[in-house]
Amino acid sequence: AGSSMASTATLTATVAQNPASIYGVTLDDVSNVNGELNALQQIAHKPTARIVFDTGEPPTYYLGPIQTFGASAYIMGELVDSSYMTSYTPSSVATWTQSYLQTLGGAVNIWEVGNEVNGNWLSNESNGADVLPKIEAMYDAVAAQSGVTAITFFYEGEPTDPNNCIATDHGGN
Repeated sequence: AGSSMASTATLTATVAQNPASIYGVTLDDVSNVNGELNALQQIAHKPTARIVFDTGEPPTYYLGPIQTFGASAYIMGELVDSSYMTSYTPSSVATWTQSYLQTLGGAVNIWEVGNEVNGNWLSNESNGADVLPKIEAMYDAVAAQSGVTAITFFYEGEPTDPNNCIATDHGGN
């Protein structure tokens, strides 16, 4: 734990605080660090690398890639992808968030505390009532450390479009 904290502290001084506008990409797999860094460096504006933190991976897994990307890109950390949301309770998501904040806190510019939050696949309940407490738990943990947060909504067509795929069960809207 001591070495990862020192690495995070070192990185804090080299990463700019926050982007004025967000241009960038989502990285769902950070195993090709050199290739991804090269791609980030080709973007005309300083990009934001939105990194999906996978359930089952400790925050230390992402420390090296974030250190590498941090000099060339802002970092947005997606705490819980929408596809994983049903696996968490408010308590477990708060614990998850704390562990990521402790290891990566100074290295992440923006914390995404909700991904596709209006999708019907996020909830275990027919009315979606279990989603908001999880989002609030992530937000509260980040806000307690004065972190910047973001929420992403799901959108796939107008409700009047017969081909849209927005389902309204389980809290989808």
